[in-house]
Amino acid sequence: MAEPSDESRKLIALIRSLRQALERIETPACDAAASALATAATEIAAAGPGADLLVVADQLPAARAGRAQDPAEGVLDVRNRQFRDILSACPLGVAVISRRGWKRLFINHYLVDMFKAPSMEAFQRQDLIDSWVDKAEFARAARNIAADVDHVDFEAMRRCFDGSMIWVLMNSLPIVFEGEPARVFWHIDITERKRMEDELRLLATTDVLTGVANRRHFLATVDREVERQRRYGPPCGLLMLDIDHFKSVNDSFGHACGDQVLRHVARLCLENIRGIDTLGRMGGEEFAVVVPETDDAGVLRLAERLRLAVAGSVLDSETGASVRVTLSVGATLHRLHDDAVEVTFARADKALYEAKHAGRNRVIFY
Repeated sequence: MAEPSDESRKLIALIRSLRQALERIETPACDAAASALATAATEIAAAGPGADLLVVADQLPAARAGRAQDPAEGVLDVRNRQFRDILSACPLGVAVISRRGWKRLFINHYLVDMFKAPSMEAFQRQDLIDSWVDKAEFARAARNIAADVDHVDFEAMRRCFDGSMIWVLMNSLPIVFEGEPARVFWHIDITERKRMEDELRLLATTDVLTGVANRRHFLATVDREVERQRRYGPPCGLLMLDIDHFKSVNDSFGHACGDQVLRHVARLCLENIRGIDTLGRMGGEEFAVVVPETDDAGVLRLAERLRLAVAGSVLDSETGASVRVTLSVGATLHRLHDDAVEVTFARADKALYEAKHAGRNRVIFY
C-alpha cells in the first residue's frame, strides 16, 4: 500500500485531533463522531491521491468492521468502536455508567491515572461510592442524575487508590452507549484550583501577622451575628481589647519583638474564647471579639478570662528578652434598640477608653 503524502499526514493528524475534541460531539454522540471523521476524510480526498484514503482507513481501527456482517450492523459497530476510540483518546477522565444498575460500562486510562489505580481492572472492581469522601454528597449527586436531568455539573472531594485526596469537577450527560441507556461523566482534577481558592480566601479574611480575622472579615461577622440576634433573640456581646503600653515594647525591644507580642496575645485569646466566638485584629495593637449567645455576666466573664490569661503570661522573645504585657478591655452587649452596629462599637470603645484612663489592665462594661 502506498505511503501517504506529507499533506495527507497532516490531515490524518486532523482526524486524530477531531477524535479528541469531545466537546464537539452532540447527541447522538456516535453520529456526531462519525460525521467529524467523515468530514476529515473528505478533506483528505480533496487534497491528494485516492490511495491515501486507504491509508487513513488502515490507520483508524475503529473504521474496520473486522468481520463479514449485515451492512447496517457493520455501520453501528463501526460507530460504537469510533466512540470508544474517541473516549479513550480524550485527555480528560471519562467514565460511562449504565443507568441499569449503575455499573461502569467504560473508563479511559486518563481516569485510571487520575485516581492512581493500579490497573483498569482494579478501578472497574471498585464500588462507585467507595472513592467519595462525603457519602451524602454522592447521594445528592445520584438523586440529581436519577432525575434524568440533561446536564449536571458538580464538584466533590474524591479518594484515590493510594489514599490521597483530590477535588474533581464532574460533568454528566445522558447518552445511549452501545444500545444501553447510560450517562457519560467527564472528570477534571481541580485540586490545584481549590488550593488556590483556599489561599485567596485566607488572604481575603485573615490578618497575615496574627492569623486571626482581619478587620473587614470581623466586621462582616459582627453584622451576621447582629442579624441573627434580631431574628432569634440571644444577645450578642462585643469586646474591644488593647495591649497596654505597646509602643514602649516596640521602642525598648524592637518591632520584631512587637510582632511576637501581637502573635502571643492573639494565641492566648484564641485559646480562651469559645468555638462560636470570633477574634479579629482591628489594627495596630487593638483586637476585638464578637461573643454570640451571651449576656452581661457571660461577656464579663470572658473579658476577665482574657485579661488574666495575658497578664499571667511571659513571652520569651527571639531577642532574648522576657516580655510581659497586659490588656485593657471594653465590654458591651449589642442591644436591640441600638440603631446600628456602630452604636455598639462606640459603646465598647468608650468602655475601653475608660479602662485605659482608670489605670489599664482592667475590664469596663457599658
